[in-house]
Amino acid sequence: MKEEIKRLRELALLAVDLAFTSAIYNLRDVAREIMEIEEVVDELAEEVSRQAIRRAIETGNEDQALVIVGIANALEQIADASVRIAETVLSGMVAHEVLRSISREADEWTLYARWTGPEMSVDQLEERFSVVPLGVKRGGEWHYAPEPSFTLRQGDLVILKGTPEALDDLLAGYAETLEEHEGE
Repeated sequence: MKEEIKRLRELALLAVDLAFTSAIYNLRDVAREIMEIEEVVDELAEEVSRQAIRRAIETGNEDQALVIVGIANALEQIADASVRIAETVLSGMVAHEVLRSISREADEWTLYARWTGPEMSVDQLEERFSVVPLGVKRGGEWHYAPEPSFTLRQGDLVILKGTPEALDDLLAGYAETLEEHEGE
């Protein structure tokens, strides 16, 4: 159950980051993908809840089950909120400039860019720049939360998350920022 809770948390947080990025850059394909991520979150939340209830029946520890079910439900609601953001993007509404400016003032923000640097694994990217790739689009297909061994190649479209300073360092020679719709 521990691994399922961990994966549930990762997917819910990924959905939030992708929803916010899809709204900032008006990325309709990313918004559509959020719907699929949310379905996986729903299934995982249900499985975690079932496991918690089974464990409570076996051990008699209902309080622990209530906590786990509550966390699973909360993470599912986070993913549901991400869908509402994605639905706004899919409806054709374009983000207000305030949303973009707020994102630049946050401790961490996301960037939609084209990879222009040399080939680099996700592991190397994280180690060198302290930047996490949330998604990589190659050949028309998105790869979300890529594995550490996944290699970025020139021309890949990337959604990156990091501090403004780290992303600025990356933009100085490894990536070029894209505006809404570019590269779709």
